[in-house]
Amino acid sequence: MTEQTVNHTLTVQDTLALPAFRNTAVRVLVGESQLDRPVRWVHVAESARAGQLLRGGELLLATGSGWGADAASRRALVRSFHDAGAAALVLEIGQYWSDVPQEVVAECRRTGLPLITTGSEIRFLDVSEQVHATLLGREIARVEAMREVAETFTAMIVDGAPPQQLILQAARLLGAAVVLEDPAHRVVYYAVGLELPSSLLDNWASRSARWSAAVGRVGMVAEPVALPDAAGWCVDVMARGTHWGRLIVLGDP
Repeated sequence: MTEQTVNHTLTVQDTLALPAFRNTAVRVLVGESQLDRPVRWVHVAESARAGQLLRGGELLLATGSGWGADAASRRALVRSFHDAGAAALVLEIGQYWSDVPQEVVAECRRTGLPLITTGSEIRFLDVSEQVHATLLGREIARVEAMREVAETFTAMIVDGAPPQQLILQAARLLGAAVVLEDPAHRVVYYAVGLELPSSLLDNWASRSARWSAAVGRVGMVAEPVALPDAAGWCVDVMARGTHWGRLIVLGDP
C-alpha cells in the first residue's frame, strides 16, 4: 500500500479554498477558530423554513433575500441553523444586503455558528458541485484505502505472518504507536512508532486499566472506541468468542 495521508474530512476551511470562492473577497466575521468543522453537504438557505430541512454538517449559502425584514425572525432563523448542527453560514453581500444585519452577526456570535461573507457574487451551483465532487472523491479514496489495507493484512495472514509483524505493519500504516495487550493489561506485542519504548510502556498496566474501566468492552475494528483524554483508540480482540485482549493505538493517527 502506498504510504500517504488521505484526509477524508472536508472542513469549512477546505471549502473556502475551492475555486468557487476565488476572488470573492471572503471574510470570516464569526468563528474563525471553528473553520475545522466538517462539511457533509451544501444547502441553499434562502427560505424562512431552511433550518427545518437540515440534518447537520451543512454549509449554508444565502443572500438573505427570503429571510424577511423582522430582526427577531432573522435571529430565530440563525438559531435554527445552529440547533440543526449546520457547519457554517456563508452570506453573499452586495446583491441583496450591503452589509450583514447586526442581529444576524450577534446571533451567530451567541450560538457560535461560523459566519462568512463574500463581497462579490458566487454561483451557488458551482459551490455545490465542487463540494460534492470533493466529498465523493474523498469517499472513493477512503474505500480504496480500506480495500488496500484489507488486502495487505489478508495476504500477511495467509502467508503466516506472526502477530508481531501484523502489529508492526499496523503501526507503519497508522503512523502511531500500537500495543497489543492481554485481558490483564500485560503487553504482548508493541510497535513504538515515533515514541520511545520507555515512554510508551511506562506504567502501562495501570494506565490501561483506567482506560478499560472508562470504555468497557465495545471496540470493534470497524468502530474503534476513543480512549479518555484523547489518549488514542482501542479495539477488542476476540478468539473463538472469548475476549482475548485489546489492541490500542496511541495518539490521533
